[in-house]
Amino acid sequence: MPKRQRSAGPPASDPRSFEVPSPDELPGGLPNADEPATQAQPRKTRRRVVQVVIGLALFGVVIMAATLGYAWKTYNKIEKIPVAAVLTPERGGEVNYLIVGTDSREGLADDVENKDVVIGEGVAGERSDTIVLMRVGRDGNRMLPIPRDLWVPIAGTAGSQRINTAIQGGPARLIQTVQQSLDLPVNHYVQIDFAGFLDLVDAVGGVEIDFDAPAFDDKSGLNITTPGVHKLDKDMALAYVRSRAYTRVVNGKNVVDPTADLGRIQRQQTFLRAVMSEVGSVRNPLTLAKIGDAVASNMKVDDALGFRDSIGLARKLARLDPESVDLPVTPTLKSGNDVLLLKQPGATTSLGRFR
Repeated sequence: MPKRQRSAGPPASDPRSFEVPSPDELPGGLPNADEPATQAQPRKTRRRVVQVVIGLALFGVVIMAATLGYAWKTYNKIEKIPVAAVLTPERGGEVNYLIVGTDSREGLADDVENKDVVIGEGVAGERSDTIVLMRVGRDGNRMLPIPRDLWVPIAGTAGSQRINTAIQGGPARLIQTVQQSLDLPVNHYVQIDFAGFLDLVDAVGGVEIDFDAPAFDDKSGLNITTPGVHKLDKDMALAYVRSRAYTRVVNGKNVVDPTADLGRIQRQQTFLRAVMSEVGSVRNPLTLAKIGDAVASNMKVDDALGFRDSIGLARKLARLDPESVDLPVTPTLKSGNDVLLLKQPGATTSLGRFR
């Protein structure tokens, strides 16, 4: 194979086909937080994150439905979070599910390689890596990706922060932040520990990913030396889905993925599909039991979501092709950090479809 080069030149065109903002769609600059953000272009909503989070949710609910013989046992093992008191009561047949994928090292075993550089050394607690509000109802099914960098007042505190930090005060604080700061009802809550779901990789004996070229990321530990199909163990799978400096070796040259987080989201989606494919082919009862344990260990639901509700949700999700609703935002700076603010009047219109 060609020798891995350590200094990449200008990124070559990437043949992988997925939506990437053109240069004129990207923000032209970040205004000061204290000045009107009239010059900034809205950051393009990362539509792929919707599919990623639904994939995370399907890890739990669809597997429960697909392996119904283990559904009750699996459901009983899933941690129930006592947040019913802060949830909005259901009404009129329209139900909002707050689906949260957390970025936590809690679900990672001590023997997972590179977990510090992948998850982040020195990061206390957990943060919500992805947040989506999903609405299921008679007037259609739709999902609203909520950017994790959205700057909002945090419930129960005297100040504002990125919305993804709210979960450090517990799921109830995140729920209340969404309800109060965005004026959105939350009827049910589902939380997925994405990193912890690597236990599923072990349960199915590895996951096959097709690489169009050798690829590496020294920071995450990814190291694929030849093109073609590779069966990834949980360590390499973690390095793959968390890679932020994904580099392909093309004609002897390093080509750094120019799509940044969009590329990472696509790789997560590829990984999720691969795992679901492996799970769907399992017939061994012992393996099914391991899968159920992996689901239960890395999923949490609100204490108002009963067994029948969970199975019903799984069946609905299996048939859903939900509309993705963009939340207009504009970039700015807060204390020198890049954050996002709601952009009006479009944000009010989008949020209104979930109220």
